[in-house]
Amino acid sequence: MLFIILTIVGSCFIKSVTKEKKIPIPYSFILLIYGLLIGVLTKYVFLEEHKELMYSWANLDPHIMLSVFIPPLIYESSFNIDYHTIKKLKYQILFLAMPCVLFSSCLTGLVIKLFESSFNWGSAFLLGSILSATDPIAVVNILKNLGVSHKLLVLIEGESLLNDGTAYCLFVILEHALEKSITFELILGQFCLLTFGGLIIGLILGFIFNEIIKRIFNDEDIELSLSIISCYVTFYISEKLIGCSGILSIVAQGLYISYTRQTGFSPDLIQTLEHVWSFLSSIINNIIFVLAGLIIFLEVSYEHISGNEVGGLILLYLTISIIRFIMVGIFYLIFKNSEYGISKVNALILSLSGLRGEITLLLSLIVKLEFHLSEEVKDKICFYSSGIVILTILINSYLVKYIVNKCMTDKEQGLALDENILQIKKHLFNVNNELICKLKQNEFFIKTDWQKIEQEYKQQNDDNMIELDIISNNEEKQEQDQDLMMESKKIFLQCLKKEYWSLFKRHMIYKDVVVKLIEIIDNVLDKEDFDWSMSISPYCSTKGDSYWNQCLDIEILNLCFGKCFQIYNIKHNYNIVVGYVMGQREVLTKLCDIIDNVEIFEELEKCSQKSEKMGLKFLKKIEKIHPKLVSEMETNQVSYMILKNQEVYLNSLYNDGELSEKLYEKFIHDIHKQEYTLHL
Repeated sequence: MLFIILTIVGSCFIKSVTKEKKIPIPYSFILLIYGLLIGVLTKYVFLEEHKELMYSWANLDPHIMLSVFIPPLIYESSFNIDYHTIKKLKYQILFLAMPCVLFSSCLTGLVIKLFESSFNWGSAFLLGSILSATDPIAVVNILKNLGVSHKLLVLIEGESLLNDGTAYCLFVILEHALEKSITFELILGQFCLLTFGGLIIGLILGFIFNEIIKRIFNDEDIELSLSIISCYVTFYISEKLIGCSGILSIVAQGLYISYTRQTGFSPDLIQTLEHVWSFLSSIINNIIFVLAGLIIFLEVSYEHISGNEVGGLILLYLTISIIRFIMVGIFYLIFKNSEYGISKVNALILSLSGLRGEITLLLSLIVKLEFHLSEEVKDKICFYSSGIVILTILINSYLVKYIVNKCMTDKEQGLALDENILQIKKHLFNVNNELICKLKQNEFFIKTDWQKIEQEYKQQNDDNMIELDIISNNEEKQEQDQDLMMESKKIFLQCLKKEYWSLFKRHMIYKDVVVKLIEIIDNVLDKEDFDWSMSISPYCSTKGDSYWNQCLDIEILNLCFGKCFQIYNIKHNYNIVVGYVMGQREVLTKLCDIIDNVEIFEELEKCSQKSEKMGLKFLKKIEKIHPKLVSEMETNQVSYMILKNQEVYLNSLYNDGELSEKLYEKFIHDIHKQEYTLHL
């Protein structure tokens, strides 16, 4: 308990001070130093009973640490990742996570064997696998607020997640290799079992937990508990019962939940889950770094560490950095012309983003506390691992910040965004005026100095107008207008995505429809021109482009199932187009009062009208050909909305204590039965 108290209190203090004083030293590094300080206090200051408590933490079973600390960290990162972007980047991520990790581990192990005579080949490659695991939290937290592209962030985070899983698989294989002789066939078989088996188990368990949670109606305690416990259950089943990679299983489960969470969880629960997982991840991250500092001071003997090892550490850092640059260089050449390629600057940032963190520290502690190696080798593994963590956090994080600030500052875009901000300020002034007029009529604000308030906000607006004039007189206004147009289109599309989720939460569109609509908009956002005018055209048809529709080209299958699939495609596409048009209209209505620039609004309206015209033409065609089918769909939709509204009403009565649990469950059960009869 003493260790937990010291960790939480200390980490809160450190974070508060570093944030307030804007200390440039990375937070993770300070936590590690704090852990070393606790180790000093334990050894020389604490009373005997407190020493025993601290030493019990220092000698904690590393597998317990791995099973308790790692699942939430991995799950949180995969749970919050952008599924659409990671799907587009799957080949890039697989290249960085598989070949790069294998190459890095082997080459790093080779270099270690060359300058460390105390290491045999097995222990050298073991350290190589430990050092190949990158830390998604350390990387993303540094880059998140530096203005880098969302695509690059997802690439780094996705690579780090699979990278950790692959490195852990190598670690497990090498652990077995050190204990007994194994053949190449056994190594290959075990690697496939750990990796692919882990991913499959994760997807299966992710599906099971998601189906369980979907069937729970507005019970946040149960949903939240199941969400938290699911990562531990998945890790245990995969790691302990089946013998696969628990880390990769959690990655697969988290990605599946990331894809389905908006439609699988209660709307009110999503934000709560994000906060809870972020909090858990932060606490565990703090504990790992502080604990690592404590163990390094109390358990690692430095009698085997000399100037040669310090030189070896620098050589090792240069080695893994060069290897990273080489692999990212190859990655850049392969994928630079692809749809999701990266620029040279982003490639440089990616090269420097291979920070080491929790996984590296934990794996080195497992070696120290459990492996049957000489004490000299185990101490050196801990020294090199912690040293690389410190160097990458200190040096790489500084270089990344420098490159981002130096090379990725877009002055023209900045001006466009400034103009956008000022337009918002104008509207805020109008909103303030409306509120002031209402408050003046309130009897409880009669004595308010309204002259002072009006003068203050009028001055703000005048200042904004001056700034707008400065921007409008800029000689590069044409380019700024273009940037502003692109930014406005992007904002429109983001608003459209939110509107589709709003329609789903209001039960006006179905789950499969909102998922498809979000996918359509995400694909448009991937384009450089953000033109969505033709994005609905693939769905203005009675045929689909799925695998099953391709199968219907076979004559026998078409005779047996062709009619069923045609009806399904008509219903599916009809609902997609209806939702698409509704969302566009809602967003245009909302933006009409916000966008002052007539030219920009007309362009947005033009794109929307073009796609809407295409959609309405398709809807009228279906209404003419299949009037009974359309009538059935609309009737079912209205019935569904009524039933969902009943659920909300009954839930409010139950929460307010106006309805007994027995009656509440009876009504809800009857409503669910009616919902299923609609075949929705």
